[in-house]
Amino acid sequence: MVATVAAYQGFEPYDIDWADSNEKWMPGLQRDGILVGVKWSGPAAQGYDLEPESVRTNVEYQIAT
Repeated sequence: MVATVAAYQGFEPYDIDWADSNEKWMPGLQRDGILVGVKWSGPAAQGYDLEPESVRTNVEYQIAT
C-alpha cells in the first residue's frame, strides 16, 4: 500500500484496465526501457521490477487460464 511508504505518501494510486495497459502503456514502457514495478508493498516497499514484455506475457497467461 502506497500510504505505508513515506516517500510515496503524496501519491494517489489509480486503476488502469488491462486493455489500456496492454495497448498504450506496455509498448511505451518497453520502447523507453522502463521496468514495471509489481507487488511493491509493506513498510520496506519490497517487490519486483520486471520487463514490460514479461508482465504482458504473464498477465495474458493468467487471463487465458
